[in-house]
Amino acid sequence: EKNGDIRQQIKCLNYTAEAMLKMGRYEESITIHRQALTLIQSINKKDWEGDKYERLGDIFATLNDKNNALENYYKALKIRRDLSDKHGEVIILNKIASLNFDQKDFDMAISYLQKSIEMNEKNEKTLAELYNRIGLAYQGKQDFDMAISYFSKAVDIASKYNDKMNKSVYLNNKGNAYYDDENMSDALDFYNQSLAIKREINYS
Repeated sequence: EKNGDIRQQIKCLNYTAEAMLKMGRYEESITIHRQALTLIQSINKKDWEGDKYERLGDIFATLNDKNNALENYYKALKIRRDLSDKHGEVIILNKIASLNFDQKDFDMAISYLQKSIEMNEKNEKTLAELYNRIGLAYQGKQDFDMAISYFSKAVDIASKYNDKMNKSVYLNNKGNAYYDDENMSDALDFYNQSLAIKREINYS
């Protein structure tokens, strides 16, 4: 009975916190999410606790507060691993990578994307997007050879699955890497390949 009452309180706090967030009242939302977290911990719902740390991480990431975002993501990551929640773990790894990418910490972004790749070896369509994101990180580092190598891997997988929309994106990114490396001839070649696919599928 007591647990049921606490669960209802948690539900109400969650709705209130999200409403505050929609109104742009971030500090109040964080405070209420933390109140909910305390109640979740009191009934030892580890999966909910992981969700709450992840949500707090998302809010701090929105506020460009990298340290607090990472602190909450790392707590969420530990819980996902303790629960052997592979899908949840990959989601957090990708969020940590994205946060580091946005902060231009490209080495750290690559490190977490590589961990995500290790867990997605059997899902080639997911791998293609991870390769693309690693390519973007290497491009950010001005390591254009590595960027092009990863964009090429993404293009190969998209070709294999006839995923034309994403193939056009990856080809365009490959063109951008050549452009940044001042290789205009190859840049133009890949831009044209990308454009041809976009025209074929009416993708703008």
